[in-house]
Amino acid sequence: MGEMPAEIEAVSDAKEYRVIPYTAVPNGFLDNLMADCTGAEVKVVLYIARRTLGTKKGRANGSDAIALSQICDGIVKGDGTRLDRGTGLARAAVVEALRRLEFARIIERDRENGRTPDTWRLAAELPATKIKAPEKRFRNRTASSSKSEPLTGSENEPVAVQKSNPQKKGLNHHQKERGEKGNPGAVAERSTAVELQTKNQKPLSSKVDDETSNPRTPFENAVEEFRARLMERHGDAVDADQLLADVRADLGDIPLSEFLEVDLKATTAPGKLMNPHGHYRGLARKLKRRGQVAELESILETRRRVQEFMSQSAPMTFVRSCSCNDGSMPDGSYCPCKIGTFRKQCDDYRRAKAAGGQQTGPLHSPAFHHLGRRMKA
Repeated sequence: MGEMPAEIEAVSDAKEYRVIPYTAVPNGFLDNLMADCTGAEVKVVLYIARRTLGTKKGRANGSDAIALSQICDGIVKGDGTRLDRGTGLARAAVVEALRRLEFARIIERDRENGRTPDTWRLAAELPATKIKAPEKRFRNRTASSSKSEPLTGSENEPVAVQKSNPQKKGLNHHQKERGEKGNPGAVAERSTAVELQTKNQKPLSSKVDDETSNPRTPFENAVEEFRARLMERHGDAVDADQLLADVRADLGDIPLSEFLEVDLKATTAPGKLMNPHGHYRGLARKLKRRGQVAELESILETRRRVQEFMSQSAPMTFVRSCSCNDGSMPDGSYCPCKIGTFRKQCDDYRRAKAAGGQQTGPLHSPAFHHLGRRMKA
C-alpha cells in the first residue's frame, strides 16, 4: 500500500485535535497581562478559567462558586473521586493573588454571605495593562521585628572600642593613671576612638521605628469609624457597605458603638484573617448572644428573688391606722377616722329623725347604698 496523502493526514490530525478537551483563555490576558503577573496570579487565573470557561456549567453564565480550599487543593467529589488538584499554592498566597487580580480588574467577584463560597469570573473587558495593587496597610509587628541599634556604638567603631582587654578589667583608677603616664599613645588612641564613637552614635530620636505611625483619632460617628477601620485594616479587599449591613442585621438592637469597642479587643491580628467578612459577622452574633444571655439571667434572678420573698414564713401583719372601737373613743367621742365620721353622721340622722326633722343624712348618700349592696351580697 502507498503512503497516506498529506491532505488526508492533516484532516485526520484536525479531527483528533478537536476531540481533545480544552479551556478557553482570553487572548488579552496571554498577550498583555501575563507578563506583569506573578506565578501565583497566573495559576489562579488559569484555575478560574478552567472552572468557568472550561466547564459546561461555567460557560452558561461565565462564573462559578469557587472556594479557597478548591483553588489551593482542588476538588474531590462525594464518592472520593478527585476532579482536579487545584493550584498547589498555600492559602495565604491564593488570598493575596486574588486581592491583586481583583484590584487590577482581571477577575470579578460576587460576595456571598460568608457561609457559601464567593462567585468568581474573568472580567468581560480586560484592561490593557495590569494595575499594581497597594500593599496592605496593616503589618503585624512583634517585639523581635522592631530591633533598635545599640546605644553604645555602631558597626563602624574601631576595634579598640568594640573589644576590651580582659586582663585590664580589674584595674583601679590609680593603675589606669600610671598606665596612661607610661603610654601616652594609648591616651590619644582612646580619645580618637571616643570621638569616632560619638560621631557614629545616632541620637535617641532616630531609634524609633520609622514605620510606626501616630494612631489616628477615632470618629465620633460609629458608621464612619467602622468604615475607616475596615479601610485601614483590609483596604479594598472587603466590601464595607455589605459588611456593615450584615453586621447590623446580626447585632439586632445592640448599638454599633458597642460592637466597635469589643472589636478592638477581639481583633488583634487583622492581617492574618482569611475570611474578614465571616470574622466580623461571627463577632456580631457572639455579642448579640451575650446580650440575650445577660437579659435571660436578669429575668431568672428577678424570678428567684420573687420566689424567695413569697416563700418567707413570717406572715404580713396588718397595722391599724387608729385604736378606736368602731369609730367610738373610750371617752364617748367620735374618732376622726372614716368609721368614726360615718358613725357620727348616722347618730345625727337618728336624733334628727326622732325629733321629726327631714330624713336627710348619710342613709340617702351613694356611699350608704353602696355599703348596703355589699352587705346583701
